[in-house]
This record gives sequence, structure tokens and C-alpha cells, in this order.
Amino acid sequence: MANSGYSLRLRLETDVRGSCMRCLEDAVIHQAIDAREIDQPGGGEELTSPYVDDHDMLDVAAWARDALVLALPVQLACPDTEACEARQRAMAERGGAGRATDAEEPGGAEPGIDPRWAKLSELKFDES
Repeated sequence: MANSGYSLRLRLETDVRGSCMRCLEDAVIHQAIDAREIDQPGGGEELTSPYVDDHDMLDVAAWARDALVLALPVQLACPDTEACEARQRAMAERGGAGRATDAEEPGGAEPGIDPRWAKLSELKFDES
């Protein structure tokens, strides 16, 4: 850029893995990022990149992390909605238990109760 500034572009692709918020199975989404930054000394706050320090060193890791976080959906969900809905129906038939193996694990909660919430059944409330 003119006046010794920078016009920067970051492009990356990654897979994000986690539990689907609807059916609790493993979900993977492919995320493509295309981010741009401008750093123009003396150009004001809008033209100053937080990723370029006073020595003109670029913090690529921080920029990539922030760009990915801003591009991610609020909640992770299975990309195959038909299969996800089928798993949700199966989960409802089991009484809301999470994954099929949750209720089958030795020492786990009784069938039909999600083991993550089973401890709450021990709560006693004062009836006064």
C-alpha cells in the first residue's frame, strides 16, 4: 500500500468437530475463512490492525483464531439433517437418553434417564 501500510488477506480451511446440539452424535463441519485486514499507520482506529504490532510483526495465529471464531455457527449441528432427525426420534423413544450407549454402560443411569442429569433425581425439596 502507499504510505508504508499493509493490506492483508488470510485464507484458510479447516474442519471443526464436536457434538451435535440436536442429536449429541459427533458432528464435523468444514469451514472456509477469507479475512482481510488493513494497517495504515496514522490512519486512525479503523485503519489499524490489532494483529500488526509496533515492529510490523503480524500475529497470524491470533488473526486466524479470531477469524475462525467469528465464522463459526453459534451451535454445532450435523450437516446431514435427515440422519440427525432420525437420531433425535430414536433418542426421544429412549426417553431422552443421549447416545445409545449412555444407558447401556455398566454403572450408568437407568435406561431412559440421561446420565448427565441422573444426579438431579436425588435432590430433596423442602415442602414448607
